[in-house]
Amino acid sequence: MGDDTRSKLDAFARAQMGLVTRAQALASGLSSNAIDRRLSSGEFERVSPRVYRLRSGPAHSTEQRLLAACLSAGPGAVASHRSAALLWRLDGFKDDRAPEISVPHDRQIVIRGVTIHRRKVLTPEGYCKRSGVPVTTLHRTLLDLEASLKEAPLEIALDSAARGRPELFLEMSQFLSSIPTRGRLNAGRLDVLVALRFGGEATGSAFETKLLQMIRIAGIEAPTLQYPVFKEPERPFAHIDFAWVKRKIALFADGASYHLARRRAHLDATQRLELVKLGWRNVVVFPKMLNDNTWISSFAPLFWPAM
Repeated sequence: MGDDTRSKLDAFARAQMGLVTRAQALASGLSSNAIDRRLSSGEFERVSPRVYRLRSGPAHSTEQRLLAACLSAGPGAVASHRSAALLWRLDGFKDDRAPEISVPHDRQIVIRGVTIHRRKVLTPEGYCKRSGVPVTTLHRTLLDLEASLKEAPLEIALDSAARGRPELFLEMSQFLSSIPTRGRLNAGRLDVLVALRFGGEATGSAFETKLLQMIRIAGIEAPTLQYPVFKEPERPFAHIDFAWVKRKIALFADGASYHLARRRAHLDATQRLELVKLGWRNVVVFPKMLNDNTWISSFAPLFWPAM
């Protein structure tokens, strides 16, 4: 292989996580026979139709697999749906399914092991890159998930998307208002969830979202999420996961991996003792309690007779 060919191949591979397409290999100066020889020798590894991984390139990864699917589908292909949720690090998704990508509606293509969605207008709001992979925007990803997820996991995904960026609820409301409901599978499901959160905070974890769903199903009035409590101006000494402020009821969702650490447990105890001194009633729920409705039956009477 000549230096010029090697240089061109390396340039493609560096920009694509060690991947090159067959068209790029040919454009670099390799013949079809030369490509086949490199596949036989193991210098190239076929990872998707017309897409190869260089042996000298990065190790296999989720991102590389998704990029290979996009490259195989051609220009304009982007990771979408569950694959986009993986790239956006949304709660509830694992790398245990076939890659999902979106392509222009007129592109007739089948890729073994890849789920392909076709759109007349592929990404009217544009697309971006996550970890080097072209992907639908966060707003579009959530909208795509509406069609395939039940309400509970959809809310978990929405909360994780908004964690640390509460403005997402306003952005999603504006985005959904610009999307026609005609043709939307399960149209309105995401709109309802966004409306429930509008003007408020996201939960702190998937565990907290599941607790919130249980509270809602039990008919208990909606709490304020991530409520700050102050003893000094502008310096909250505690944040309550679920607060019923007028009733001074505080519910804490204690995930084992975080709250059972010695230092964190000591801080929790100190903060909650201070809350008791200020007249708050504290309730603590652990992950195992999600499988037992007994705690919610005991918790609900705190709201009587106003329920």
